[in-house]
Amino acid sequence: MSPQSELTLPGAQSSIPLFSGASYEGTYIVGFVWGIVLHTAMSIMSITFDIFQWLMVTLVAGLLLHVFAVFLKRQRFRNAVSDQALMALFENVKRDLGKGEGIELWYRNTDRGVFLSTANHLFKAILLSESTIADILEKEDKGRILLAKEIMLIERLSPLSRVAIALLAFIFISFVEGLSFAGIWSYISFSLGPVVLVLGIIIVLIAVATIPNIQTRSVSKIDQVVEDLYGYPPTVATMEVLSGLTAPDEMIEKTRRTEEERPSGRRSSLKKGAAGAIVASFAIFAIMFLFLSNHPLFLTFALVMSAVVGVVVFAIIFAISTMWFLIKPSRQRSTEYDIQIPFATDVQAFLNRFLNGRRIPVIAISFPHSEEFGLVASRLKDSLEEEALFSIMPNVLRDINDVELAGPFILSEIWRKDIEKRYTRVNYDLVGFAIVFLFGSMLLSLALLGFDGFFLVMGRIFFIYLIVGLIPTTLLAYWKYKTEIKSDTKVVKHCPRFTEALQILVDKHHTLPYDTTSYKTRLERIARFLEPADERRINESSQNRDW
Repeated sequence: MSPQSELTLPGAQSSIPLFSGASYEGTYIVGFVWGIVLHTAMSIMSITFDIFQWLMVTLVAGLLLHVFAVFLKRQRFRNAVSDQALMALFENVKRDLGKGEGIELWYRNTDRGVFLSTANHLFKAILLSESTIADILEKEDKGRILLAKEIMLIERLSPLSRVAIALLAFIFISFVEGLSFAGIWSYISFSLGPVVLVLGIIIVLIAVATIPNIQTRSVSKIDQVVEDLYGYPPTVATMEVLSGLTAPDEMIEKTRRTEEERPSGRRSSLKKGAAGAIVASFAIFAIMFLFLSNHPLFLTFALVMSAVVGVVVFAIIFAISTMWFLIKPSRQRSTEYDIQIPFATDVQAFLNRFLNGRRIPVIAISFPHSEEFGLVASRLKDSLEEEALFSIMPNVLRDINDVELAGPFILSEIWRKDIEKRYTRVNYDLVGFAIVFLFGSMLLSLALLGFDGFFLVMGRIFFIYLIVGLIPTTLLAYWKYKTEIKSDTKVVKHCPRFTEALQILVDKHHTLPYDTTSYKTRLERIARFLEPADERRINESSQNRDW
């Protein structure tokens, strides 16, 4: 059995939002409307609260929502793995680690690759698809390393801190929405005693949310513990299990050196994030202090807002700094393992018939300690650097090792890349326009209403901002959906064996992460949107070929 998952680790960890959601569980979204709901109920019953009573009611509502989301997750995904070989391997890994009791293995029947975990007060579980289970059992010695790391990641999580984060977000968003939409001054009173109690509870929640996360082991330390136990880097084991490639010794050593150098890079990112957070926090507080009234509530709100802005700025700078090596442009493709073989030349000639003069070189890629090869279709940028457009791994190429199968498959992926590029460019333009609208509205509100009036309409501004951004983004996503279908049907019209290639990938259980359209779904869409005349021609071509 060949590796089937074709998972990337970021894709694996972001699949199935309901299952992988760790701290929010939908509370951010519901927090937008809770202030309005509470105000409506209190108006009907003619009840008023002080700020402490409002906080307690909001805390209970947020907690109930969180519990509901956890129960929904359990009901939706609980399906115990029945594969005895995997269960035996899992038990052996737990004995090796001396931990992992209470963690369950769940099975997800899907045509996608799934390898996820979750932890809360009610259950701890690892979710796997059929293809991922097959890959782990194919290489048990490396598969146990993946399971060991996932168990360690689950054990380091603090469910209580996740609940605290969700409640803090729910409270903050509900309060801001109440200020803007629900006329919070009309049904909530503010006095020194209740305000002090509220601040005390908020501080406790912040401590509960942050202290466990500070004390838990980092991912790099977990990798080191697992490597010390099994003598193999988890990062390399993940690549071998989910891609089927055998890592050469030089790659293992390079991975170890990268892991050793990563802490210094992380410290640099922490320093940059902390500096940005301090500057942003002081700037926001200074602006609010100068323009807001001297009412204690407004000063408290200024402190809270400066802290929130600081946290957001820190998170953005830290994320960009640590992931810059992945997102930075102009990364040139390595040509170290390029080889020239007739099959790659034939595929390139096939593509040149459909690309309207675009030159797309197709290169075969050899892999150390393996006789198999993959294919990479690339293009030359204006800087004359070579950029990879699409690649086929050996485990996939093994099943579609025919020019009339691999050629249409690569052609469809190149056209889909072009669509994705246009979609991303327009999406960035929309986001830029929405941000300009947001800041323009904020500045106009400040000029016309002053700072006090600005905070009373801030929620409405954000709501309109969401509408301005959401509607065109939704339309753009629909355009992408329709254009990708047209692209696939166009490939089928020119290359009837494209559907055969997709069907082979489905039959051989090749799967993709949740952030891409699966092969099975693409086949279904082609069948639904293909013209009857084209479908008959494809069937006749298939019958003639069989004859």
